[in-house]
Amino acid sequence: MQDHLVCYFGGALALASRNGFPSQYMDIGKRLTDTCWQMYRQMPTGLSPEIVYFNTVPHARDDLFVKVRVTRVINSRSTQPFIPPGSLN
Repeated sequence: MQDHLVCYFGGALALASRNGFPSQYMDIGKRLTDTCWQMYRQMPTGLSPEIVYFNTVPHARDDLFVKVRVTRVINSRSTQPFIPPGSLN
């Protein structure tokens, strides 16, 4: 999960790397800033969402498992997917 205000942290990390903190901070700051830029760039409106949840599942196979579990559990009164609490654990 990333709040849009985290985007400012990339610049703070870059400044820190120039002021005595580890040089890896610059790389982390660059990657964080690029992620933020991509969030704005890829939205049709050009506005970034307030909060973003990233898919951290390491394999596409696991991703498919989650999709099947979500779409298979359907509320009989609705065509909208219904996910009972704890069903994806």
